[in-house]
Amino acid sequence: MGLLYGCALHGAIDTLLAVPDVIPIAHSTAGCSYYRAKRRGAGAAIPATNTQERHIIFGGASRLREELRNAAQIVNGQLYAVVSGCSAEIVGDDMDAMVREFTGSGKDAVYISAPGIRGDASAGYEIAVKSLLGETWEEPRRDGKLVNVWGIIPWTHCGWLAELYALSDYFAKIGYRVNTLFGPEASLDNWRRVSSAAINLALTRHGLPAARYVAERVGGEAVSPGLFPLGAQGEFALASILGADTAAAEASRRKLDWQFAQSARFYYERVAQRTFSVVSDAARALAKAVFLTEELGLAPQSVVITDASEGEALPELAEFAAEHGARRGRPVRLLFSDTESEIACFLAEHGGEITVSDVETSAPVLTQSSFGAAGAERLMEEVFAQAAALPSNLLVRRDEN
Repeated sequence: MGLLYGCALHGAIDTLLAVPDVIPIAHSTAGCSYYRAKRRGAGAAIPATNTQERHIIFGGASRLREELRNAAQIVNGQLYAVVSGCSAEIVGDDMDAMVREFTGSGKDAVYISAPGIRGDASAGYEIAVKSLLGETWEEPRRDGKLVNVWGIIPWTHCGWLAELYALSDYFAKIGYRVNTLFGPEASLDNWRRVSSAAINLALTRHGLPAARYVAERVGGEAVSPGLFPLGAQGEFALASILGADTAAAEASRRKLDWQFAQSARFYYERVAQRTFSVVSDAARALAKAVFLTEELGLAPQSVVITDASEGEALPELAEFAAEHGARRGRPVRLLFSDTESEIACFLAEHGGEITVSDVETSAPVLTQSSFGAAGAERLMEEVFAQAAALPSNLLVRRDEN
């Protein structure tokens, strides 16, 4: 597993950190905390036991007791979440007992088992979400216009927060409200309202377990658009599955059509029929590949998936590659990796003329979203900027003749 996403422990901690009222406490070795901090950089510090060899041999329960006490004195929170790594789980520290002892002092706490051996960051997201739900369930008071959004995993995609804001704005336009579960406006009160939402929207495959879990336990409907909602077509898809007014999506379509018309000359001279590569997580990579192919008329050369292994079932992506490979008479190459050096070598051999990537390497994305019409505009700008540096299609065709 590469540096980009991390293991279940990192996914669980990052998920909890995205809820301001929750204080995660890592019960793991110092290496686990260092690895996560290296991924996240500044602002990634959390309380941690940083267990050493003696704690592995003799047990680390006393170290956890000490860290819980220290954390409560220094960091204010409504809920303290002890998240265990591999070493604590293998040794068998009685973390339940430590949490019960801590709650006996008047603090709310929960123990979350998320060792790295349970999977990658998406597994940690699912574990943390179910644990938070278990602590916050309330009797549902059904709100037909309230929507829970699942599947955008905090900090695993560089524009995760911008996408949540964009979704909230779009739902407001079509008469719905997003129950804010992650980000600066989230709260445990919002988590208590999860059971009252009429809709549980799984925006990516990582959100399906949570959406179905909530729907099965307290009712409401679990829905998914299938393809990540990029462009006006994505907005139409969301409005359709909710049975909402499509006027906002129609306005987005008119705007994108107008913008494309104004760029038509540049498009035909510089962009049309270029080959492209996409580097992103599975949901956004497929959505971008479909948009670039069907909306912009580019030719797919390769796709790099950064959040899935080759053995995972991704039928839509395989179908896309097979269909367009057959059309072009050459294969659409696929790589499943989140290792920067491996991706660079792959693109050097199989990269297209244009490469679009939303994988964070040095700077976080604060305002740019991949959702809806705004996501399509951002993608078109990226394509146009790269195409501007390429030889004119007209010159290439004259040379070929």
